[in-house]
Amino acid sequence: MICRYLCGFETQITGKPSPFCDIFTESEFKQYEYRQDLRYYYGTGMRPGTDLPSTLMLPYLNATATLFLNGPGYTYSTGFTPPPIIVSYTHDNQLNEIATAIGVFDTTGPLPPNKIQNNRLFISSRINPMAGRIAFERMTCTSKKPGIYVRIRVNDAVYPMSECQSGEGG
Repeated sequence: MICRYLCGFETQITGKPSPFCDIFTESEFKQYEYRQDLRYYYGTGMRPGTDLPSTLMLPYLNATATLFLNGPGYTYSTGFTPPPIIVSYTHDNQLNEIATAIGVFDTTGPLPPNKIQNNRLFISSRINPMAGRIAFERMTCTSKKPGIYVRIRVNDAVYPMSECQSGEGG
């Protein structure tokens, strides 16, 4: 197990493939990837049978939604007026919790623990890689369908929401 971590970390640090990567076959990497998917899916992601992951990030999401709804320049009762650009940070396991709370993977069904599901949307290395991030972008559109929209980007990729397809840019 440690060699797989050495492969990833050394590759990230040096910018070139680590020699530790050479000791694994493509099949072993696929198995390890799926093991990590199961770890994050059932550990900090969907967790079928419980609503804990979908509620953990609700305070963060509610605060973000309030800022987006009110928009820049709004003054709150506390006297706080957000700047034109609002930045909020999170990392690591919280990425899975946010993706779960906003329903990114609601239509995918559970990952089977005994067989690799090759056509899955939930691939932890795409959601939660080193330096992973989720961005919520408040967009004011004036073309086609004027209005305010929120676009979700996971590691720079726009993730479509199955029940939310009317806005500009995904």
